[in-house]
Amino acid sequence: MLLLYICISQTIRMNAKTPRLSMQHLRFIFLVGVLTFVLFNIARLSLIGLTGVLDSDSIRIILFSIIKNGLPFDFFVIAFYSAIPVLLFLISLWTAKGGIQKTLFKATIWYYIFSLPVIIILTIADIPYFLFFKNKLTESAFQWMDNPRIVSEMLLENNFHLALFAVALAICAFTIWLLHRKGFGDIRNCQNFTTHKSLIPKVFVSIGLITLTFLGMRGRIDHPLKEGDAFFSDNVIINQLALNPIFTLIKSYEAKADLMDDQEAITLTKTYLNIQSAIDSISPITRYKNYQATGFTPNVVLVIMESMSAAYMEFGGDTSGLTPHLNSLSKAGIMHNKMYSAGIHTNNGVFSTLYGFPAIKRTRPMGTVPLRRYSGIPFILKQNGYSTYFFTTHDKSFDNLGSFLPFNSFDKIYSQNDYDRNALVGPFGVADDYLFKYAVKTLTAQSSPFFTTILTSSNHDPYIIPKSFPLKYHEKSLDAVHYADWSIGQFMNECSRQPWYANTIFMFIADHGLNIGTQISGFALNYHHIPFIIYQPGKIESKQVNSYLQQSDVFPYLMSLLKLSYLNNTLGAAPDQVERDMIYFSSDDKLSALNDEWLYIYYYSGSEYLYKRSEANSKNYIREQSEIATKLRKYAFSQTQTADWLFRMNKTHVE
Repeated sequence: MLLLYICISQTIRMNAKTPRLSMQHLRFIFLVGVLTFVLFNIARLSLIGLTGVLDSDSIRIILFSIIKNGLPFDFFVIAFYSAIPVLLFLISLWTAKGGIQKTLFKATIWYYIFSLPVIIILTIADIPYFLFFKNKLTESAFQWMDNPRIVSEMLLENNFHLALFAVALAICAFTIWLLHRKGFGDIRNCQNFTTHKSLIPKVFVSIGLITLTFLGMRGRIDHPLKEGDAFFSDNVIINQLALNPIFTLIKSYEAKADLMDDQEAITLTKTYLNIQSAIDSISPITRYKNYQATGFTPNVVLVIMESMSAAYMEFGGDTSGLTPHLNSLSKAGIMHNKMYSAGIHTNNGVFSTLYGFPAIKRTRPMGTVPLRRYSGIPFILKQNGYSTYFFTTHDKSFDNLGSFLPFNSFDKIYSQNDYDRNALVGPFGVADDYLFKYAVKTLTAQSSPFFTTILTSSNHDPYIIPKSFPLKYHEKSLDAVHYADWSIGQFMNECSRQPWYANTIFMFIADHGLNIGTQISGFALNYHHIPFIIYQPGKIESKQVNSYLQQSDVFPYLMSLLKLSYLNNTLGAAPDQVERDMIYFSSDDKLSALNDEWLYIYYYSGSEYLYKRSEANSKNYIREQSEIATKLRKYAFSQTQTADWLFRMNKTHVE
């Protein structure tokens, strides 16, 4: 590829004394390619510096490997991006009419003027996205685009994001000016509209350019470029730094949850979930759970806490007293020490907790058209006479809550349009303590029994904390956690004064964790490790539970507490039915499974890792421990594939 580039460059130089317009056209395309390549590597180096993952002993070797491995991905994007200008140039090369050459050159200039800023913005946007999620840019990043107001407010409230946005705008403005000046200047200054009379130069340039573009789009001689070609380390963070965000964005639209044969997946899932007699007329995993009725109909309050990682609590290793109220609740109720989130986004957590499904690659169940029905907590409780309510701090259009939840058995959604406008404090609406006060007041006016979900958001960047709250840690993210915990304490104190308090089951769970604390070879396990507390004053005996649970288990678990007979058509299982010795979860472009000793990671592009959890900088044991990897792989693949099959076959609901 490099040799072809040099040969074509020499051909361009040979025409430099009396440059033909077509050759000026080609030089312009090469200029944009070089400019884009420089941009990609400045962004890559900036991200490397901001992550701080390279130590002084290995920085030269690893930095060289990152840049070297990133080259094919940069050329891939440049080749795809330049395919249209290359086609326009080739037409120009083979025509003798100056007017057509001018038109084609101008079309190339305008193509770059309108499209290159998009490349620039996406490349720079990858920096904060990667720092937060530890994933390169994928299609999941665009879930925020449904709420441009929230995006703009988040941008304005975060100085780092605002600075990057300003840099992106400045680079875009300079690039547009440079392209316009250079391109149209070349057209004005060129007087030579002739083409080579000899076929040899034209054939040589055409074949060389087509070959160069094709090789760039393929990426490698032996196989099409894939994410795994960037990986050279056992550290997943270091490996991803070589990837180009435009490449990962494009590839994320191609990757599907095609993990294994559907029927094999369903068979394995039935084994894992101990499904012995499925009701096949509904779905191959639908099973009936019969409990002896007790007449016990308590209210149920489910609090889904924004970004409340287990690492913020005592059981997760915190010793600074960040969450005293949650710590107290964990000792007064049932505390599950091994609960893990389905994904790393709020929509994953809300959907999985309420409706018993895992996160599925490239599927946002709450935003599909048409909407699907699911048989989760609100559906079953409504069948048993419960009223169902959902409280959120922000606009109900966020994550399509306003459409999806009423369609799936919620009687009423309370959102920022229902609150005092003077109480709005940031892009995510009202603060947590206001939300809790509003919820308590509203619930007290309702008749029992009720099921309500309260979704908090104050522990989300840009961390808007009420001015009246005293700051203890003087680090905004930690003060936000402390405030979120304080709000829960205020909420429980207020609930204790209500007539329905003693007859209410409270459940506290996070939507997902956060990238804090110890990592395993760059993988942020605390993004998935979350608290799960069940509390009922005077009626549930306190205990610590150390068996694995995942968010999809909350629905059947609650049914076991209420002793309600029901049809379970989900991927969840109550502890009295299945005791998991491993669990699985998703992180956008990868699927993972773990047990007490091992963490398995699968990239949808095909790369696999197996890490020892006891080793912070674990090597990849995927070859040495293939049996363990196979066991974890099958567990994650089969249940994720089964969920995907149920979704595709529209078998997610029980009439």
